[in-house]
Amino acid sequence: MLLRILSSIPQIINNVDSSGRRSSAYTAGRPSSIGFLSQTSSQIQKDPRPVRDKTFMANCQRNILDYLIAANYPIPISIKNLQVPTSKDFASIFKFLYNRMDPNYQFVKKIEDEVVMCLKALKYTDRLIVLT
Repeated sequence: MLLRILSSIPQIINNVDSSGRRSSAYTAGRPSSIGFLSQTSSQIQKDPRPVRDKTFMANCQRNILDYLIAANYPIPISIKNLQVPTSKDFASIFKFLYNRMDPNYQFVKKIEDEVVMCLKALKYTDRLIVLT
């Protein structure tokens, strides 16, 4: 689940231009189309990525790590942090990535609630399961 969520976010973040603003702006409170993330409720599709494939997972972990390093993630990170992330790791990475898309967003509630709200705002179509 974590990998599925985190591997979707860099695709969205890559729409940010050099000034830190999204190149595809929100309109009427809705995010712009982003592949399978933008399906309307009547058109929800299954995630087409082979998320259970170990090679795919390893590539996603590498891509996420490379992105975090290139984006100057402020906390030392390794591939192990992505393979078996703690709750603190997940929260920190999620906040960092989401703030890359929306630098003005303030996380004020419990991270479990914030993640669900943020992903719904992005029209994330996969089932969300919050484990505490």
